[in-house]
Amino acid sequence: MPKQYLFNLGLNQHNLGGNHKIEGVSINIGATKGRGSSTRIFNYCRERSSNPSLCIDEFITISASPTPSCPPINISTVATFNGTSWVLNADTTVLACQTFTVDVLDTLIIPNGLTITNNGTINNNGTITNDGTFTNNGTITNNGKINNNGTINNNIGATLTNNKNVNNYGTIANNGTITNNNTIFLYSFINYNIITNTGSFINNGEFSNSGGTFGNSGGTITNNGLFFNKGGTLNNTSGIFINNSSLAIVNNSGAIITNSGGLFTNNGTVSNTAQFRNGGSTCPAGTINGTNGTSTITPIAPTTAC
Repeated sequence: MPKQYLFNLGLNQHNLGGNHKIEGVSINIGATKGRGSSTRIFNYCRERSSNPSLCIDEFITISASPTPSCPPINISTVATFNGTSWVLNADTTVLACQTFTVDVLDTLIIPNGLTITNNGTINNNGTITNDGTFTNNGTITNNGKINNNGTINNNIGATLTNNKNVNNYGTIANNGTITNNNTIFLYSFINYNIITNTGSFINNGEFSNSGGTFGNSGGTITNNGLFFNKGGTLNNTSGIFINNSSLAIVNNSGAIITNSGGLFTNNGTVSNTAQFRNGGSTCPAGTINGTNGTSTITPIAPTTAC
């Protein structure tokens, strides 16, 4: 912002003896040198002068306003400690310039009816329990535990990376990118209820759809690890499911995998002891096994020329 100059007018009209003040006028400084014009160039003087010039006194230099710094944010500024956990006080937004961290021994609770919106960065090293709404437009890295009983919205352009444990008892709507990396903790990402994916869901660790519903509509699921469908339903509707794992997709008893109008690309192994319903395309088919008398693969060899 350029410097601005303010001045006290204190102008006297010369042709009236220098005692009649000019009031209620606008003066454009520095336009012409013509006498008798309110747009003439003025001389700078500190007292009345006999010179037929008007004076402007006491210029004030105003420095450019400093750029506001990013306000700090931490768990104590947005939540209240109840003796065991930190409870979010009100709807909260993490700004694009901010990094919000939940420390190892801390638990943050998002109550029912409240929303935390992340436009910046959230690093969870402790526990986040969401009973309300958790909306991500930025970056979330989970090195602790996320228990979702409410709604998680991972929006377009946002990333949620799980390096430890996520338990979903509510709804996860993914329009961005979710990556599951943990290979140490068994079932590091567990879905007990509903996941809808129109973005990218990448499993590099262990994922379990335990009695839940995982809907892939127009999105992409990429499995590079262990993908368990334990009594759950996986619907690939007009989406893409890519299995690159020789460790297998395990479709356990009571579970259903339905490929309806989607593309199932199997570069690994599907171990099926339940139902694999193919109404779409498999290219390539890889190995899809029915391992006992109760398993169903429809059609028996679901393949489509690549």
